[in-house]
Amino acid sequence: MKGFASRYLVVFLTALFVSCGSGADKPSDVPTLTFWHMWSEPHQARVIDSLVRVFEQKHNCTVDITLLSWANAKQKIDLAINAGVAPDVLHSSLDWVHEYRQAKVIQEVEIHEEYLLPSVHSMCTHNGAFFAVPWTVNTRTLVCRSGVQSQVQSLENIVESGIVFGLPSYEPHNVHKKLLPLFLSFQDITIDSTGNVIISEQHVLRVAKLIKQISKNGVVDNSRKIDNYLLQGKVEATITGVWLLEKNEKTSNPLDVVAIGDIPSVSKDYRYGLSILGGDCILLPKGGHKDQLSNKLATFLTSKSVVDNLAESFPEAGTSPFEIGSKNLSPFERQLLACATISDPVSWVNNQGAFEKALTKIYTGNNTLEDVAEEITERFPKLKIHQSSVFRLGKPNGAKEE
Repeated sequence: MKGFASRYLVVFLTALFVSCGSGADKPSDVPTLTFWHMWSEPHQARVIDSLVRVFEQKHNCTVDITLLSWANAKQKIDLAINAGVAPDVLHSSLDWVHEYRQAKVIQEVEIHEEYLLPSVHSMCTHNGAFFAVPWTVNTRTLVCRSGVQSQVQSLENIVESGIVFGLPSYEPHNVHKKLLPLFLSFQDITIDSTGNVIISEQHVLRVAKLIKQISKNGVVDNSRKIDNYLLQGKVEATITGVWLLEKNEKTSNPLDVVAIGDIPSVSKDYRYGLSILGGDCILLPKGGHKDQLSNKLATFLTSKSVVDNLAESFPEAGTSPFEIGSKNLSPFERQLLACATISDPVSWVNNQGAFEKALTKIYTGNNTLEDVAEEITERFPKLKIHQSSVFRLGKPNGAKEE
């Protein structure tokens, strides 16, 4: 029975995923790669497809592309890996790399580029070996309407000014990117000698109370709607990505919207807070029979010219990890340097949903803030600050080190 179930699962998954690919007849003597990615919105998929066709011509091969949705991509990828029908080349979140590495289902990869963000290295490597090729990096920053910059420098400012602030409703994989940074004000966190962040329940409760107050005059909705509300003038500030500025510039009647590079601190008396580093990468699942060609596709997709093309074609893809220095920083680049990374991504994958639900309980449901703060503290992800990145900006006022 177990063998039959396994065979049935393989057949089911093979039919499911192969049917999503190009489906075109291919010459039998031309090598074929399978590539799954999550840039599945029509304008995104067209860009990826056009880039892949360039690779096909250069290497005299074909690439069968399968589009996945971010909402259920990981579930489908896990099923395929377990059934032995994973693709040759796989688009992944940086957050998933170490889970797959520990499970020994991905190969070491070749790296041909130099990445300047140390935090990106840590998310892709183990004992000096790369298990993922970085593709794009992203984070969230504060974006507000012009004229309110001085009123959104801290959570206390936002409360006192009555700013209409956009807050996220529950969306898997998205809530923590918008709410977690509000807890990472430098004067209230402790950083140990190895860069680990230590958070107290007292601090969590203080921030939760401020967010609750902000929500009374704010707007709670899904991320895309909040972004649109800001562009429509219905929201004055929110935590979002740099792509919103690009979207605004491309509208027929752009609004006066400004990016503020620093996540607001808790108190008016201190400097910026931290954001969370995220991003995308390319993995090579084990079991592929065209390792050399798969490496070439991974190298091609993550080359600087291709990443620059992606960033220009659809800014929501993120930013190139190649050219972020320490001088003449844009507000968004500054925030990329002032980022923490999740230092135990395997535990985070299992904990993320419950943690994000706990965050939204601050302004939804009937739980007391004391109970919510206790749950948030208990589930708070392990975070690490890479001092070689963030401290190039100058040691923040109030940051404490053990």
